[in-house]
Amino acid sequence: MVTDWRIALAIAAGTVLLAFLLVLDTSLGPVTVAPGAVARIMARAALGRSPSPDISPAATAIVLQLRLPRVLLAGSVGAELAVVGALLQTTTRNDLADPFVLNVGEVSLFQSNE
Repeated sequence: MVTDWRIALAIAAGTVLLAFLLVLDTSLGPVTVAPGAVARIMARAALGRSPSPDISPAATAIVLQLRLPRVLLAGSVGAELAVVGALLQTTTRNDLADPFVLNVGEVSLFQSNE
């Protein structure tokens, strides 16, 4: 039987890993921004403070206006797809259910070809 502290530890580890990957993914791109700078930019923006003077305004704009919205959108789309997959498997009572079970896959292919 799994104890409560193991569940709490797994949730805490997952949260730390998610935050680390969020910063790492936001720092990668054609213009490299150091992960430490990304973390400071995101922390100051979350707290409502003005941008740090030791970080260039271009790096701040790249992180807050270009990369962070894309990373957050990708994460939310992935979470939504996971929920839809779980609902599909629950609805059909089939652990191996895929979109083609309800012909959803064919409809999406038809719509993309128009």
